[in-house]
Amino acid sequence: GGAVSEQIIEVAEDPRIRATSAERRTWTEKLLSLNELIRESGSLMQEITDTVPLTEALRDNRRNRELKDEAIELQRMGRELASRIRRLAGEISGWTGLATTDQLNEERYYRTMVDTLRQRLADLNDRLG
Repeated sequence: GGAVSEQIIEVAEDPRIRATSAERRTWTEKLLSLNELIRESGSLMQEITDTVPLTEALRDNRRNRELKDEAIELQRMGRELASRIRRLAGEISGWTGLATTDQLNEERYYRTMVDTLRQRLADLNDRLG
């Protein structure tokens, strides 16, 4: 026993937002997609970070120095990529409406770079044995 109360309410659009419902839906989908890309780049960064100590334990010779340098470069590139993806998500979230062509191109490039870095990491791990 508790009391049940019902009331009909009307939900009105915020007059300050000048985006259509279709534009808001597209905007929301874009933000969700970028958040997934942020998670993916974070997972990749963790994998790279876990690999760096493996290279530091190697004996010091030319081949191993190359492996160490590759791991450090992947880590640098991964950090930069993650930062750029977060910045893009912040830009898009700051404006309710469609992303610009430049922003869409950036997103495509960042997705390609996540795949590229993931492949480079796989190649490095293969060489590490």
